[in-house]
Amino acid sequence: EPGTLSMANTGRPNSGGSQFFINTAHNAFLDWWDTSTPSKHPVFGKVNDGLEVLKTLESFGSRQGKTAKPLRMNKITIVR
Repeated sequence: EPGTLSMANTGRPNSGGSQFFINTAHNAFLDWWDTSTPSKHPVFGKVNDGLEVLKTLESFGSRQGKTAKPLRMNKITIVR
């Protein structure tokens, strides 16, 4: 589901670390709640506001992982 925050890992037990990603599209194959396939990427949050900002950042990316120009995050707010 767009906006879900997931922990990246290899799928092996205890392989989660500090890497995470935010889905900007529906990625059914990564779906934590799909019981027909094993989940490698636990969902632990959701973007409530500002998904359009992520979509703009995404537009500067490429399949190779490099951005068209340097991007910097100046401020982030975590609400608990």
